[in-house]
Amino acid sequence: MKLAEALLSYANWNARRAWEQFQDGDLNKRLDAVASAGIATELFLKHLLARQSPGLLAELTTGDKRSALLARLTFSSENYTTDLADVRSCTAEDAFYIHKEIEEIPTVLAVDEFKALMTVRNAACHLAAEARRSQIAEAIYSLTTMYEKARTAIPGLEWPFTNLEHVIDVFQYQHRQSSAAFIKEKIKLHGDGFRSGALLISDSGQPDDFLALWVAAIFDEDYSYGLPQRTPHKCVACKSPDGQLLCEVEPTTFYEPDDDNQEPTTWAQGEIWTPLAFACTRCALCLTPRELRTLELDKDGWAVNAAIPIPRRGDFEEIPEEFQVSRLA
Repeated sequence: MKLAEALLSYANWNARRAWEQFQDGDLNKRLDAVASAGIATELFLKHLLARQSPGLLAELTTGDKRSALLARLTFSSENYTTDLADVRSCTAEDAFYIHKEIEEIPTVLAVDEFKALMTVRNAACHLAAEARRSQIAEAIYSLTTMYEKARTAIPGLEWPFTNLEHVIDVFQYQHRQSSAAFIKEKIKLHGDGFRSGALLISDSGQPDDFLALWVAAIFDEDYSYGLPQRTPHKCVACKSPDGQLLCEVEPTTFYEPDDDNQEPTTWAQGEIWTPLAFACTRCALCLTPRELRTLELDKDGWAVNAAIPIPRRGDFEEIPEEFQVSRLA
């Protein structure tokens, strides 16, 4: 057996165990769940490194040159042998940051997700301490997200949660809704009454995940079956291009020439996108419809520009004679 295969096998075993124990009411089993989640995370990250090059698993910081050389020689064989028990590998944190730095390795965890997992794992393993229920739920959610990202990036990757899909789907929905409720509590007008605070949800780089949470919180609706239409708009806070205007869409017909003093000769079907709210997936600034409107009324240049309706036209074509109606008075 290759080392990468062994790492994946035991990571998967622990990931499934984490889910099975997480659903139990016994304290020891809940502690076992978060410990298993942490083990699964570390081993899965090391699996990704071993797939790329087993030498990446060697301990990074060591004052013992002989130990460092032995580790590199052992890992270079790629084989799963008893010699592995005598060498030191990199820490879970090192494995996480290495996997983020190497372009060929898919990034499967964000910083906040990794920290959520390690916090509850360390509390359980070092002090037999149980974290808050919300922290444990966040860790289990992050573990599942890690595997979902990996399955997308690595075709044929073994899925450890077979026969648990329904339970996982329900949990993820409930977790997203509770997170949305938490965000909604945090979004309050402050200062001179128009801007919500920056809410750092995640640096996962998944705008749809962020926007799904934000939309549910702002509009107090369930958007699990799709998001409002959105269009990029430069963020007023961080100046990044990762801002998103959330828009109401209305079908309409466009005419040319668009002049009340001339008869139109061509038309095009299209839509008018009216911006209602704003969210930045980089810095997490959120502006509710009320806040965006208040900014606009206060003549804030950014908001005035953001609130301009956006025409989306199709191809123009000649108006058929039977549809020609004079617009001249």
